[in-house]
Amino acid sequence: MSTSKFHITTGAVWHGVWNAGKIEPNRRLYDFELVWFSSGKARVIVGNEVYECLPGSVIIIPPEAVHCTVADSAVERWCIHFDWYGDCRCHDDPQEKESYFVYDTPANDRFVPTLAAAIPDLPGVTFPHFCRSVPGEVYKYIRDFFSLHGRDVLGANGSFLLALSGALNSHPHSSQAVSVLLKAKSCIDRKFSSSTLTASAVAESCGITVNYLNRLFKETFGVTTTGFIISRRLEYAETLLADSGLSIKMAAEMCGFNDHNYFIRLFKAKKGITPGTLRREKA
Repeated sequence: MSTSKFHITTGAVWHGVWNAGKIEPNRRLYDFELVWFSSGKARVIVGNEVYECLPGSVIIIPPEAVHCTVADSAVERWCIHFDWYGDCRCHDDPQEKESYFVYDTPANDRFVPTLAAAIPDLPGVTFPHFCRSVPGEVYKYIRDFFSLHGRDVLGANGSFLLALSGALNSHPHSSQAVSVLLKAKSCIDRKFSSSTLTASAVAESCGITVNYLNRLFKETFGVTTTGFIISRRLEYAETLLADSGLSIKMAAEMCGFNDHNYFIRLFKAKKGITPGTLRREKA
Protein backbone atom coordinates (compact mmCIF):
# COMPACT_ATOMS: atom_id res chain seq x y z
CA MET A 1 0.00 0.00 0.00
CA SER A 2 1.32 3.44 -0.85
CA THR A 3 2.41 5.58 2.08
CA SER A 4 1.35 8.74 0.22
CA LYS A 5 -1.66 10.60 1.50
CA PHE A 6 -4.76 10.77 -0.64
CA HIS A 7 -4.81 13.90 -2.75
CA ILE A 8 -7.46 13.24 -5.36
CA THR A 9 -6.94 15.40 -8.42
CA THR A 10 -9.43 15.66 -11.29
CA GLY A 11 -8.26 15.95 -14.86
CA ALA A 12 -10.11 15.86 -18.16
CA VAL A 13 -13.90 15.77 -18.26
CA TRP A 14 -16.25 14.90 -21.10
CA HIS A 15 -20.01 14.69 -21.56
CA GLY A 16 -21.75 13.73 -24.73
CA VAL A 17 -23.81 11.27 -26.77
CA TRP A 18 -22.56 8.48 -29.00
CA ASN A 19 -24.70 7.12 -31.80
CA ALA A 20 -25.71 3.46 -31.80
CA GLY A 21 -23.03 1.21 -33.26
CA LYS A 22 -20.01 3.30 -32.32
CA ILE A 23 -17.07 1.15 -31.25
CA GLU A 24 -14.24 2.93 -29.50
CA PRO A 25 -10.65 1.99 -30.43
CA ASN A 26 -8.82 0.09 -27.69
CA ARG A 27 -7.04 2.43 -25.33
CA ARG A 28 -5.15 2.63 -22.05
CA LEU A 29 -5.42 5.32 -19.39
CA TYR A 30 -2.73 7.16 -17.49
CA ASP A 31 -5.18 7.93 -14.70
CA PHE A 32 -8.57 6.63 -13.52
CA GLU A 33 -11.81 7.37 -15.33
CA LEU A 34 -15.24 7.43 -13.70
CA VAL A 35 -17.96 6.96 -16.31
CA TRP A 36 -21.67 7.41 -15.62
CA PHE A 37 -24.20 6.28 -18.22
CA SER A 38 -27.29 8.49 -18.03
CA SER A 39 -29.15 6.97 -20.99
CA GLY A 40 -28.90 4.20 -23.53
CA LYS A 41 -27.19 0.83 -23.44
CA ALA A 42 -23.51 0.08 -23.89
CA ARG A 43 -20.81 -2.45 -23.14
CA VAL A 44 -17.48 -1.57 -21.60
CA ILE A 45 -14.86 -4.23 -22.29
CA VAL A 46 -11.92 -4.20 -19.88
CA GLY A 47 -9.36 -6.97 -20.22
CA ASN A 48 -11.29 -10.23 -20.26
CA GLU A 49 -14.50 -8.83 -18.74
CA VAL A 50 -17.57 -7.32 -20.38
CA TYR A 51 -19.69 -4.89 -18.34
CA GLU A 52 -23.27 -4.32 -19.51
CA CYS A 53 -24.06 -0.65 -18.83
CA LEU A 54 -27.59 0.69 -18.59
CA PRO A 55 -28.96 4.09 -17.50
CA GLY A 56 -27.61 4.63 -13.99
CA SER A 57 -24.55 2.40 -14.38
CA VAL A 58 -21.14 3.60 -13.18
CA ILE A 59 -17.76 2.09 -13.96
CA ILE A 60 -14.36 3.21 -12.70
CA ILE A 61 -11.60 2.15 -15.10
CA PRO A 62 -8.02 1.97 -13.76
CA PRO A 63 -4.76 3.02 -15.45
CA GLU A 64 -3.01 0.76 -17.98
CA ALA A 65 -5.95 -1.62 -18.54
CA VAL A 66 -6.77 -2.09 -22.23
CA HIS A 67 -10.45 -1.26 -22.72
CA CYS A 68 -13.08 0.05 -25.11
CA THR A 69 -16.75 1.03 -25.11
CA VAL A 70 -19.38 -0.25 -27.54
CA ALA A 71 -22.62 1.74 -27.96
CA ASP A 72 -25.46 -0.77 -28.41
CA SER A 73 -27.88 2.14 -28.69
CA ALA A 74 -27.52 5.91 -28.62
CA VAL A 75 -25.78 6.39 -25.28
CA GLU A 76 -25.10 9.44 -23.11
CA ARG A 77 -21.96 9.33 -20.95
CA TRP A 78 -20.38 11.59 -18.33
CA CYS A 79 -16.64 10.97 -17.93
CA ILE A 80 -14.27 12.29 -15.24
CA HIS A 81 -10.55 11.54 -15.17
CA PHE A 82 -8.82 11.58 -11.78
CA ASP A 83 -5.98 10.20 -9.72
CA TRP A 84 -5.68 9.42 -6.00
CA TYR A 85 -2.34 10.81 -4.89
CA GLY A 86 -1.79 13.67 -7.34
CA ASP A 87 0.98 11.59 -8.88
CA CYS A 88 -0.23 11.27 -12.48
CA ARG A 89 2.33 13.28 -14.45
CA CYS A 90 -0.15 13.92 -17.25
CA HIS A 91 -2.16 16.23 -15.00
CA ASP A 92 0.72 18.63 -14.41
CA ASP A 93 3.26 18.15 -17.20
CA PRO A 94 2.55 20.71 -19.98
CA GLN A 95 3.92 18.26 -22.57
CA GLU A 96 1.75 15.40 -21.37
CA LYS A 97 -1.42 17.11 -20.08
CA GLU A 98 -3.45 16.06 -23.11
CA SER A 99 -2.37 12.42 -22.82
CA TYR A 100 -4.93 11.13 -20.36
CA PHE A 101 -5.19 8.05 -22.54
CA VAL A 102 -3.39 6.46 -25.47
CA TYR A 103 -5.10 4.52 -28.24
CA ASP A 104 -3.62 1.04 -28.29
CA THR A 105 -2.83 0.80 -32.00
CA PRO A 106 0.40 0.07 -33.91
CA ALA A 107 0.38 3.60 -35.31
CA ASN A 108 0.14 5.10 -31.84
CA ASP A 109 1.95 2.64 -29.59
CA ARG A 110 3.52 5.09 -27.16
CA PHE A 111 2.01 4.25 -23.77
CA VAL A 112 4.55 4.86 -21.00
CA PRO A 113 3.65 2.95 -17.79
CA THR A 114 5.87 5.12 -15.60
CA LEU A 115 3.58 8.09 -16.30
CA ALA A 116 0.52 6.28 -14.92
CA ALA A 117 -1.15 7.09 -11.61
CA ALA A 118 -0.74 4.74 -8.64
CA ILE A 119 -3.61 2.43 -7.72
CA PRO A 120 -4.77 2.77 -4.10
CA ASP A 121 -5.21 -0.16 -1.77
CA LEU A 122 -8.86 0.16 -0.75
CA PRO A 123 -10.30 -2.64 1.40
CA GLY A 124 -13.07 -4.46 -0.44
CA VAL A 125 -12.61 -2.50 -3.67
CA THR A 126 -11.09 -3.82 -6.89
CA PHE A 127 -10.78 -2.12 -10.26
CA PRO A 128 -12.52 -1.92 -12.61
CA HIS A 129 -15.23 -1.06 -10.10
CA PHE A 130 -18.63 -1.56 -11.72
CA CYS A 131 -22.12 -0.91 -10.40
CA ARG A 132 -25.09 -1.58 -12.63
CA SER A 133 -27.05 1.03 -10.68
CA VAL A 134 -25.91 3.52 -8.04
CA PRO A 135 -28.06 5.65 -5.68
CA GLY A 136 -29.67 8.74 -7.18
CA GLU A 137 -27.56 11.12 -5.14
CA VAL A 138 -24.48 9.95 -7.07
CA TYR A 139 -26.08 11.21 -10.29
CA LYS A 140 -26.76 14.54 -8.62
CA TYR A 141 -23.16 14.92 -7.46
CA ILE A 142 -21.84 14.12 -10.94
CA ARG A 143 -24.11 16.72 -12.52
CA ASP A 144 -23.12 19.22 -9.82
CA PHE A 145 -19.47 18.55 -10.59
CA PHE A 146 -19.98 19.29 -14.29
CA SER A 147 -21.89 22.49 -13.56
CA LEU A 148 -19.16 23.73 -11.20
CA HIS A 149 -16.08 22.48 -13.07
CA GLY A 150 -13.91 25.32 -14.30
CA ARG A 151 -15.58 28.03 -12.22
CA ASP A 152 -15.69 26.78 -8.61
CA VAL A 153 -12.74 24.54 -7.77
CA LEU A 154 -13.74 23.80 -4.17
CA GLY A 155 -17.37 23.16 -5.04
CA ALA A 156 -16.46 20.93 -7.98
CA ASN A 157 -13.94 18.93 -5.94
CA GLY A 158 -16.44 18.47 -3.13
CA SER A 159 -19.12 17.22 -5.52
CA PHE A 160 -16.69 14.82 -7.17
CA LEU A 161 -15.54 13.36 -3.84
CA LEU A 162 -19.18 12.75 -2.86
CA ALA A 163 -19.87 11.09 -6.23
CA LEU A 164 -16.75 8.93 -5.94
CA SER A 165 -17.58 7.90 -2.39
CA GLY A 166 -21.13 6.99 -3.40
CA ALA A 167 -19.94 4.92 -6.35
CA LEU A 168 -17.33 3.05 -4.31
CA ASN A 169 -19.84 2.24 -1.59
CA SER A 170 -22.39 0.91 -4.10
CA HIS A 171 -21.06 -2.60 -4.27
CA PRO A 172 -21.61 -4.52 -7.51
CA HIS A 173 -23.99 -7.47 -7.38
CA SER A 174 -22.50 -10.94 -7.60
CA SER A 175 -24.03 -13.41 -10.04
CA GLN A 176 -25.66 -15.09 -7.03
CA ALA A 177 -27.22 -11.78 -5.96
CA VAL A 178 -28.56 -11.17 -9.47
CA SER A 179 -30.09 -14.66 -9.47
CA VAL A 180 -31.80 -13.98 -6.12
CA LEU A 181 -33.06 -10.63 -7.37
CA LEU A 182 -34.62 -12.17 -10.47
CA LYS A 183 -36.22 -14.93 -8.40
CA ALA A 184 -37.73 -12.35 -6.04
CA LYS A 185 -38.99 -10.23 -8.93
CA SER A 186 -40.59 -13.27 -10.57
CA CYS A 187 -42.35 -14.08 -7.30
CA ILE A 188 -43.79 -10.56 -7.15
CA ASP A 189 -44.73 -10.52 -10.84
CA ARG A 190 -46.75 -13.71 -10.31
CA LYS A 191 -48.28 -13.08 -6.89
CA PHE A 192 -48.62 -9.31 -6.42
CA SER A 193 -52.43 -9.51 -6.55
CA SER A 194 -52.48 -11.62 -3.39
CA SER A 195 -53.09 -9.49 -0.31
CA THR A 196 -50.89 -11.87 1.70
CA LEU A 197 -47.77 -11.11 -0.36
CA THR A 198 -45.29 -9.05 1.67
CA ALA A 199 -41.63 -8.20 1.39
CA SER A 200 -40.93 -10.64 4.23
CA ALA A 201 -42.76 -13.42 2.39
CA VAL A 202 -40.76 -12.77 -0.79
CA ALA A 203 -37.49 -12.76 1.16
CA GLU A 204 -38.42 -16.00 2.90
CA SER A 205 -39.19 -17.67 -0.44
CA CYS A 206 -35.69 -16.70 -1.62
CA GLY A 207 -33.97 -17.80 1.58
CA ILE A 208 -32.58 -14.36 2.42
CA THR A 209 -33.29 -11.59 4.92
CA VAL A 210 -35.75 -8.85 4.08
CA ASN A 211 -33.06 -6.22 4.72
CA TYR A 212 -30.80 -7.78 2.09
CA LEU A 213 -33.70 -8.06 -0.35
CA ASN A 214 -34.62 -4.42 0.20
CA ARG A 215 -31.03 -3.40 -0.48
CA LEU A 216 -30.99 -5.33 -3.77
CA PHE A 217 -34.28 -3.74 -4.89
CA LYS A 218 -33.21 -0.25 -3.82
CA GLU A 219 -29.88 -0.48 -5.63
CA THR A 220 -31.37 -1.99 -8.80
CA PHE A 221 -34.85 -0.47 -9.14
CA GLY A 222 -34.65 2.55 -6.85
CA VAL A 223 -37.50 1.37 -4.59
CA THR A 224 -37.89 -0.99 -1.64
CA THR A 225 -39.42 -4.43 -2.12
CA THR A 226 -42.72 -3.17 -0.69
CA GLY A 227 -42.59 -0.18 -3.01
CA PHE A 228 -42.12 -2.50 -5.97
CA ILE A 229 -45.08 -4.66 -4.90
CA ILE A 230 -47.29 -1.57 -4.55
CA SER A 231 -46.19 -0.30 -7.95
CA ARG A 232 -47.17 -3.60 -9.57
CA ARG A 233 -50.57 -3.52 -7.84
CA LEU A 234 -51.31 0.04 -8.91
CA GLU A 235 -50.30 -0.69 -12.52
CA TYR A 236 -52.75 -3.60 -12.56
CA ALA A 237 -55.45 -1.48 -10.93
CA GLU A 238 -55.05 1.15 -13.62
CA THR A 239 -55.59 -1.52 -16.28
CA LEU A 240 -58.66 -2.96 -14.53
CA LEU A 241 -60.29 0.44 -14.03
CA ALA A 242 -59.74 1.41 -17.65
CA ASP A 243 -60.86 -1.85 -19.29
CA SER A 244 -63.60 -3.31 -17.06
CA GLY A 245 -66.82 -2.40 -15.35
CA LEU A 246 -65.56 -3.44 -11.92
CA SER A 247 -66.39 -1.36 -8.90
CA ILE A 248 -63.48 0.42 -7.26
CA LYS A 249 -63.79 -1.85 -4.23
CA MET A 250 -63.66 -4.98 -6.36
CA ALA A 251 -60.73 -3.69 -8.40
CA ALA A 252 -58.87 -2.89 -5.20
CA GLU A 253 -59.41 -6.41 -3.87
CA MET A 254 -58.30 -7.99 -7.14
CA CYS A 255 -55.06 -6.01 -6.91
CA GLY A 256 -54.28 -7.11 -3.36
CA PHE A 257 -55.75 -4.21 -1.36
CA ASN A 258 -58.14 -5.29 1.41
CA ASP A 259 -58.97 -1.68 2.35
CA HIS A 260 -60.40 0.14 -0.67
CA ASN A 261 -60.24 3.52 1.10
CA TYR A 262 -56.50 3.06 1.56
CA PHE A 263 -56.29 2.01 -2.09
CA ILE A 264 -58.04 5.21 -3.19
CA ARG A 265 -55.69 7.41 -1.13
CA LEU A 266 -52.61 5.56 -2.36
CA PHE A 267 -53.73 5.62 -6.00
CA LYS A 268 -54.32 9.38 -5.83
CA ALA A 269 -50.93 9.96 -4.17
CA LYS A 270 -49.02 7.87 -6.72
CA LYS A 271 -50.99 8.58 -9.91
CA GLY A 272 -52.18 12.12 -9.24
CA ILE A 273 -55.77 11.16 -9.98
CA THR A 274 -58.49 9.24 -8.11
CA PRO A 275 -59.56 5.80 -9.35
CA GLY A 276 -63.07 7.12 -10.01
CA THR A 277 -61.82 9.99 -12.14
CA LEU A 278 -59.55 7.66 -14.11
CA ARG A 279 -62.43 5.29 -14.81
CA ARG A 280 -64.67 8.14 -16.01
CA GLU A 281 -61.93 9.49 -18.28
CA LYS A 282 -61.35 6.06 -19.81
CA ALA A 283 -65.07 5.27 -20.24
